[in-house]
Parts: sequence; structure tokens; C-alpha cells
Amino acid sequence: YQRRVRGKKKIIMETLKTLDTLNNSEEIKQHFKRIWEQSDWFFSTLLTKENLFQRPIALRNPFIFYMGHLPGFAQIQILQKHEKEKAFNERLDQMFERGIDPDVQDPSRCHSHSLIPSCWPEIGEIEDYIKECRILILKS
Repeated sequence: YQRRVRGKKKIIMETLKTLDTLNNSEEIKQHFKRIWEQSDWFFSTLLTKENLFQRPIALRNPFIFYMGHLPGFAQIQILQKHEKEKAFNERLDQMFERGIDPDVQDPSRCHSHSLIPSCWPEIGEIEDYIKECRILILKS
């Protein structure tokens, strides 16, 4: 588990370092677009609609959560940082804001996280949410 956490931190630090080296907003927008292409490829190619609802790790959300979490978390953080306009979809923002992170000291316990819905939104609704998040990110 700790190795995975270190790996995620490394990816995040590399992304932040890359963003720091970009000179203007157009380069930053292009960087986001490349990241989104990779994310879209992952969710459309590697995961089928059936296995989006699988939860292979008990103390994690199903894959469908991450489909909305990646853009949702990014737009929430960017809007808060720049004190921009309010969220356009509070229900989905709250749903996708925080994932389930097991406690490092006691992996059988979780830190606080977003409420796990008994019924996930339709794929089309999540795709619309992703588009709106991306629009807000590019406008920031």
C-alpha cells in the first residue's frame, strides 16, 4: 500500500513540476488536454460499462467514481484556489470530491470521504459533468 502511495505522490509531484515549467496559459491548457486524452482512453478502452461498477479493492470506490473524480476534484481545487464561480453541480461535486483513502497506520480503516451513493448516476450524466468540469478548468 505504501509503495502505491509513494507512486501516486511521485506522479502528482511530476505533474506539478511540469505545470511550473509551462510558460503561459495556452501551454497549461494543452497539458490538461493531453491528460484528458489519456484519461478518456483509459475509461473508454480498458473499462467496459459493466466493470465500471466493480470494486476490486474493498476499501476503495468502484471504477465509476474515478471517472468523475479526476475532473471533479481538479475543477473544485482550481475554482477554490482562484476563488472563481460556484460549482455548477453541487450534488456531483460532493459525490466525486473525495475518494476512499485507507489510513496508512491502520489500512482496515478509512479517512473521511464523500458519501458513497447507493445508485451511481448514469454514464451520460457523468460524461456531461466531465465536459462541464473541463470547460471550467480551461476558463480559469
